[in-house]
Amino acid sequence: MVEEARLEESGSGLEAATEGWFVVNVRDSIWVRSDYFGAACIFEGDAVGFPQIGYTLSVLEPGRPSGLYHRESN
Repeated sequence: MVEEARLEESGSGLEAATEGWFVVNVRDSIWVRSDYFGAACIFEGDAVGFPQIGYTLSVLEPGRPSGLYHRESN
C-alpha cells in the first residue's frame, strides 16, 4: 500500500515533503514565472521527485515559445 505524502509550503507553493500519493489544487502548488516563457506549475519539489514520470502544467502567453532550439555545429 502506498502512503499519502505530506505536503509542505515551500514559499512558492505546496510541495510533497515525503514519498507517496497526493492531491493538490493547481492554484496552491508551486509556480514559476518567466516574462519570456510564461508560467509553469511544477508538481515535484526538491525533497521528492518522480523518478519514472513527471508532470508540468505550462501556461503560454500568445505568440510566446514553449522553449528555445539550438543548432549543433556537427
